[in-house]
Amino acid sequence: MIQSVNCDVLSEDQVDAKTFMTFEDLEAVDSRTIVGTSPFSSVFRRISDDAAEAVDSEPNEEEDNLYYCPAIVRTLLDKYMSIYPLWSGLMLGDLSRHAPRPKNPGTKEKETRDTNCHVEAWFGIVKNHILLKKKRMRPGAFLRKMHTSLHGRQGTLAMLRTHQKRPVKMVMAVMKPHQAQKHKSQRQSIKTVDFDQYDGVIGFVNVNNNHWKFVYLHAPTSQIFIIDPADPESDLEETRKAAKRFRKYFRTRFNLNGQKDWLTLAWKPATISHTTQRDGTSCGVFVMEMARQIIQSFPAIPEELNIDSQCKNIARLREDMAEEMLLAAG
Repeated sequence: MIQSVNCDVLSEDQVDAKTFMTFEDLEAVDSRTIVGTSPFSSVFRRISDDAAEAVDSEPNEEEDNLYYCPAIVRTLLDKYMSIYPLWSGLMLGDLSRHAPRPKNPGTKEKETRDTNCHVEAWFGIVKNHILLKKKRMRPGAFLRKMHTSLHGRQGTLAMLRTHQKRPVKMVMAVMKPHQAQKHKSQRQSIKTVDFDQYDGVIGFVNVNNNHWKFVYLHAPTSQIFIIDPADPESDLEETRKAAKRFRKYFRTRFNLNGQKDWLTLAWKPATISHTTQRDGTSCGVFVMEMARQIIQSFPAIPEELNIDSQCKNIARLREDMAEEMLLAAG
């Protein structure tokens, strides 16, 4: 019994130009595309052809393979395998492992996984930390944000290479507001400290005896950060003021003691995205946890300081910090 079939007639406008191309014309067009020029296309097509021949040579199974889907293979070959290095880990690590004659043929190769996890991880960084989960953005704003982030990452990478040959050191200080603003005495100039021996400074500033702010000086990039756990919108303005004060402080040190360490650094204000406290008592926990995350990331600068501000987590952090300090004190 023959069933009726509906056939739609296409107009001339709906017909693709490729429909009337000869095989030679199609081959010439494909040879000018990314798919046609990529060496990975020919490699994976050869693998696919070998696999197809191997399957054809096998005896037919009585039971059909429910997962057999040639369309998936064709889609991968036509659209994705030509750009295989862009969505896999193929180009990561020691590239000499792909050479016809490896440099050290006697050494055992490490197991690798050429997956797209690296690309997915980068997309997560872009969405959550660079774009801050903003889904709608003008192209110009997107490009500026990406340029700023990539420029900073490039500087961080160069800084990491610089610090490979010498240990990383930081100095910590606790200051009152007037100490951050005026350093007129010999005692406040800290003349026994050679800042050139350090790569950064972390500090805690107490404001009005009831609130703590976090201070971070990053010497390799000459950046300074003032972070308020309760008011992130004021961070940049406070940092601008602090940058002027610290430049003045190191000039005062030179005038008083003739010390040139960090004298020529042009401190620039910068900010780090961070979560905020929900109460009026956890600022001390916040600044200490910020210091911990900064030290763990150093010499890289974290893009975000993420602290869970729920009451249960703050209580747990207090207990952990108290226990760690008591154990360190012996």
